[in-house]
Amino acid sequence: MKDKAMFLLPILVVVFLGVFFSYRWWSAKNRLRTPEISEQSSTEISEQGNSLLQKFGVPKQNSIQMQSIGDSEALGVVNWSENKKSLTIIATLPELRRGYYQAWIEYADGKVVKLGTLKIEKAGFLLDYVSRTALAGELKVFVS
Repeated sequence: MKDKAMFLLPILVVVFLGVFFSYRWWSAKNRLRTPEISEQSSTEISEQGNSLLQKFGVPKQNSIQMQSIGDSEALGVVNWSENKKSLTIIATLPELRRGYYQAWIEYADGKVVKLGTLKIEKAGFLLDYVSRTALAGELKVFVS
């Protein structure tokens, strides 16, 4: 019995590490992020980004297009409210067989906070987030 455990342990460790690193690779490949957001930030939104905003009925004002990391064809836009207390993330992302996409915000000091899970809609993925305080200062929003 002891011999079987000694034989299975290395195999289980290799399988666990394979799954762990495969997920990290996939997550990094399929991630969207915003450029750094500050009071003076203004990023042009592509034609595809404008089309995505129109599909969801979100105004172009206060919107920033997300940048795809890796060779993914993901597209996303973040729209901020006037008072900076809420934001909407809309994205076209590859469908997942299992799991889900989550949105995160990273502050200038390196603190990362989970915003929530994106919901599947007819035109793509959507997340509405409301904060108790204004989301001020330089920050990044990303989806993984």
